[in-house]
Amino acid sequence: MVPWSEKIYDMNQQELHEYMSAYREQYHADENIRREREVVDIFYIEYQYHQVRKTYDWVMEQYRLSGDKMAIRREILLQRLRGSTDSPFAPEDIEYLIQNMKKSDRDLIINSKWRFRLYDHGQGKIMNQPKELDENIPYLVGIDPASGGGGDNTAVVIINPYNLQIAAEFKSPYISGTELCKLLVTLVRDYIPLAVLIPEKNSLGIYLIQMIVEQTSIAENLYWSESARQLEELTEESEEDYQLKMAAARWKKYGTYTSKKVREAMFEILIKHMNECKQILNTEYLVDDICKLVKTSTGRIQAVNGEHDDVVMGYLHAMYIYYTGDNIEIFGITKTDHPILGPVEIDMENKLIEKDHMAGFFSTENVTYESIVIQDSIRLEEELKYLVSVNPRVHDDVYYKHRNKPDDPFNDTVNIPPYFFSMLNDDMNEII
Repeated sequence: MVPWSEKIYDMNQQELHEYMSAYREQYHADENIRREREVVDIFYIEYQYHQVRKTYDWVMEQYRLSGDKMAIRREILLQRLRGSTDSPFAPEDIEYLIQNMKKSDRDLIINSKWRFRLYDHGQGKIMNQPKELDENIPYLVGIDPASGGGGDNTAVVIINPYNLQIAAEFKSPYISGTELCKLLVTLVRDYIPLAVLIPEKNSLGIYLIQMIVEQTSIAENLYWSESARQLEELTEESEEDYQLKMAAARWKKYGTYTSKKVREAMFEILIKHMNECKQILNTEYLVDDICKLVKTSTGRIQAVNGEHDDVVMGYLHAMYIYYTGDNIEIFGITKTDHPILGPVEIDMENKLIEKDHMAGFFSTENVTYESIVIQDSIRLEEELKYLVSVNPRVHDDVYYKHRNKPDDPFNDTVNIPPYFFSMLNDDMNEII
């Protein structure tokens, strides 16, 4: 069925047809899909109990009347999830994720077709209403293109790098490579111009990178690195991996290549988050995928047979670059310490480690009151210097000399987004 959105109320007949075609026409037009099901012209609609003006007390009353906890969870709280006995995570951790999962009641439809689920992530408000996305945030956008066949999803996960909360998530088994490129162009151009796009370099991912670089104005938003470590100069695991790397040689500096070692490192990140900050793993699609993960006899973590882990992988592509990216500062992300865990990094031996020189920063061990006062004074002094330097209404005799004069030709405090230069170079001749 076609997912319902309240934005449908505002659609005309043409827009409605385009939205429904993303699920129906493209599904039936794709000859590579095994059509075990039929997409029909019926909307699937669900609302949270609070959206239909019910209270939590009402939910508890239904539980007292029925006595069936699972029925209440399934039919009222709409939590139709369960973990596997072969899950790499403890049952109590899976239960925590299910209990604390957010069901999004807001969405964003791109190009009249593709629906993103939206979540509060510190994005601020307009007219006392939460923004959809904040154009001033350099979001990390993890992209896991479908590998083809078997109903595999293309997944896009958007993460706020300042607090690591998920801002939006998208998945679809129907979207083509060309449509995915168009989606990303609209997403960046109209909503998140500072975004850092991090696609996986699988077969479709290489095609996507090529289209973005050669045919769009958002090439500057693609994450890239030319360091030996970031280019995954690792032992080849199979002939298939080798051929894929050869095909990707021209585009090797972009995105992430999921070799066996990199994949293991990615799941070390997920395990770290499950153990120490599982409260940020709370969105609908991500929790659904985590609950379907199993650990095989070889130790590989993957989706149970018949299911998919595409949203998990989209999430981990973004988080992997957050931890290991050697030049994310050029995209406007000044990374000091993990906003929740403190100073953490990942090495290529698949282990997350803490930096020893900052080991006591987030605890009171070996920290004196005097040192706290000194650090706080230094911070306040730096803040005052900055205010005096940029705001002519702030006066201070000591720091006045730090002020940049309004007509100072060498004042380089202007923030120009990277896509601006691409627009100049391409002379606004955008193909997509």
